[in-house]
Amino acid sequence: QWISPDHPYYQKEFPVRPRDVAKAKALLKEAGVTPPVSVDFMVPKGPEAEGTAQVVQSMAAEAGFDMKIRVTEFATSLKQAEAGEYQA
Repeated sequence: QWISPDHPYYQKEFPVRPRDVAKAKALLKEAGVTPPVSVDFMVPKGPEAEGTAQVVQSMAAEAGFDMKIRVTEFATSLKQAEAGEYQA
């Protein structure tokens, strides 16, 4: 969840799991995948979505993923999502 534990809407029964980059790398190796894993990451245009995508891109890179951010106009992103024209 994206809400801070200090926020009233935080759901205590769904705590955020800690990052485990070593485990992520081990899972890729176990799956027989050779990093970097290229992923098309579609996000709607806007500073919040784009900024969040950049953080995800940076964090995922540590585990062996090459997140290619594809910024798309919002209505277009909905249409493409409904058509299954995205990876993430």
